Amino acid sequence: MNKAMALRIAFFVSLLALLTWHYTHNPDDYSFLQELQGKYLLPLMLLSIGQLLLESLRFSITANTVWGRLTVSQAFAFLVFSRLLNRIVPQSGLLYKVRMLQKQQDSSFGRVVLIFGSMAWMQLCFTLLIAIALLLGREPALEVAGVSVLFILITVQLLLIGGTILAGIVPIKRFAEIERLNRRLRRVLKAVSNAVEGLTQLISAPRLLVLSALAIASSILLGVTRLVLCFMMLGYSLDFDEGAVFIAINRLLNVTTLTPGNVGITELAYGGLAHSVGFGVAAGVTAALLIRILSFLTLSLCGGTIALLRPELATEISADKELAAPD
Repeated sequence: MNKAMALRIAFFVSLLALLTWHYTHNPDDYSFLQELQGKYLLPLMLLSIGQLLLESLRFSITANTVWGRLTVSQAFAFLVFSRLLNRIVPQSGLLYKVRMLQKQQDSSFGRVVLIFGSMAWMQLCFTLLIAIALLLGREPALEVAGVSVLFILITVQLLLIGGTILAGIVPIKRFAEIERLNRRLRRVLKAVSNAVEGLTQLISAPRLLVLSALAIASSILLGVTRLVLCFMMLGYSLDFDEGAVFIAINRLLNVTTLTPGNVGITELAYGGLAHSVGFGVAAGVTAALLIRILSFLTLSLCGGTIALLRPELATEISADKELAAPD
């Protein structure tokens, strides 16, 4: 076990211990669990499937812009299995998608990673933009731990866009070719240069940009609706603009997966956000756990169905030993 994995495990255990401590020392805060409304379970699962379908559509559109040979059903299968894998080992889902696309599309590892990086960039930018617009119009004074949420989102958005523009202006590729630079630094510079190049290619395709924006906006709509219903299940009424902030923060947290499925991290973030809107930490933690459990059940149901209809996908996952030990 390397140091990075050991630190992740220690961090994961610490987060679980913190959540357990909060529950055992504040049992009254979780009294709403006795009045859960089960009528919301089916709509929540249907919304989860709807999100998967929309993201599969965007995945297929993006891949077809580059390769032209990925159906929505194939994209759906890749997403389902990759997210199930991420629940077990951080980043293993990304490795699975990359390897499967390498085999199917006969593309290089770097090229496939480039596409996923560009998709993640577009999704994060659009999500932040929507959350910022809603906050400006409805609740600009929202704070978490005394810090303006609007300030955080705008800062991240400016860094994302400004950093990308700067990377496109500065001749990074030339610096990466300087022999005197550290080898690792040269690799990083080359990766950044390739990422900007790939992102520029995707953004310059008007059809892809418009369709991606529509798919992302629709997915956010379903995600916020699911979150609102989840809080209603607990007996709380969450405003749509506040829900958009929850989704935006969750997208930021998912940029890097530190624990399996970011267990503990999302719960703490939702707890802090729920406290800032007056619901209390317990409500946010519980909402995050409910969404996590329902998402896992939905993915398992979809994965089992795909395994029955497309057994070759499940066979390739179990046969690929490298998926169990990602870098």
